[in-house]
Amino acid sequence: MKKIIACFALLIMANSIYSQQNNSTATLTKKDYLQKSKNQKTAAWCFMGGGLVITTLGVTNNTSDNFNSGNNTGRVAGIVTGLVAITIGTTLLIASSKNKLKAESLSFRMEKVPLIQQKSLVSGSYPALSFRINF
Repeated sequence: MKKIIACFALLIMANSIYSQQNNSTATLTKKDYLQKSKNQKTAAWCFMGGGLVITTLGVTNNTSDNFNSGNNTGRVAGIVTGLVAITIGTTLLIASSKNKLKAESLSFRMEKVPLIQQKSLVSGSYPALSFRINF
């Protein structure tokens, strides 16, 4: 009997060693979301500013030798690189606003509440404004 109990204990211990964690995704707090939003917004403005400068340099690079010879690969590369950087910056700004909304949200919904009307229980609803802050 002792051997059977020892085997079961060993099996349970071995099972827990090789099992996965139940809650593998860590929940982010309000502070985490706001910090992530701030970092994304900073990176977005850097990408957009740099992209605007690179695009402007690509457009204004007007050397007569390159323009007449048809070899405009430097200009085209500058313009395309700048536009890609502006697109990345815009995407980061959108992601930043979504993370800020995850940190704080204001919503309107109809709440249901049991009410007593004429000696009977009736389900009624009322408007509710909720403000959620993730901690």
